Amino acid sequence: YQRRVHGVIGATGAIGRHLIKTLVSSPDWQVRALVRTARGLEFYELPETDTVTQRFEQVVIDFEDMKASAFQPPAGQDRFTHGFCTMGTTRKDAGSAAAFRRVDYEYIVQAATYMRDVSKVTHFQLVSSQGANPDSWFLYPQTKGKTEVACRELGFPTFHILRPGLLFGRPAGRMLEGLASSLAPQTFGVHVSVVANAMLVNALQPCADVVMSNAEIKMMGTV
Repeated sequence: YQRRVHGVIGATGAIGRHLIKTLVSSPDWQVRALVRTARGLEFYELPETDTVTQRFEQVVIDFEDMKASAFQPPAGQDRFTHGFCTMGTTRKDAGSAAAFRRVDYEYIVQAATYMRDVSKVTHFQLVSSQGANPDSWFLYPQTKGKTEVACRELGFPTFHILRPGLLFGRPAGRMLEGLASSLAPQTFGVHVSVVANAMLVNALQPCADVVMSNAEIKMMGTV
C-alpha cells in the first residue's frame, strides 16, 4: 500500500486554496503545495491541529528557475502519486503577453514535466479553460490549448483536463461575477469550490484521458 501524496501547483489561487482545504480534509492523504511564498494555515482556512500539520506541507520554489529537487520527496517521505495544476493568470495581471505565456504555458509544462520525470506521478489533473484551442487567434484560449497539448504529450497514465467557464468565488472581479451569475449561472459559470470538489472526485478515477466541460465539472463537483 502506497499512501496518496498530492502535489499541487497553483495552491494560492482561488481554486487552489479550496483544493488544498478539500484534500487535507480527506483521510490519510498527504498534501504538498509548491508555492512561491509560504502562507499561514489560515490562508487556506485550515485549523492549526496536529493532523493538519502532519498532512500538509508547503515547498517554496522559484518558478523562474525550477529545480528538480523541489519535486523529490523529503527524506523518509513518499513521492507524489497525484499532481494537480490550478495555476493561471491573465494578460492584465501578468503585465504582457510574453509574461502571460510564461506563467500559463512555461511554468505549467515545466512543473508537469518534473512531476512525470522526478516525482513519477501517474495521475495528473490540469485546470484549463472553456474554449481552450491551440489554433485560436486569441492569446488566452490559444495558450490554454497549447498547454493542454504539451501536458497530454507527457503521457501521464491518468490525465484529466478541466475546462471551467467563468469562475465565481474569487476575491477579484466580484461585480462581473455577480452580474454573470444573475444572468446565466448554469450556462457560463462555476464556483471555484465546485472545481476543487470535481478534482477531488477525479483523483479517485483511473480513466486514461478525460476532458471535462463546465457542465460536467458542475455535475461532478456539486455536493
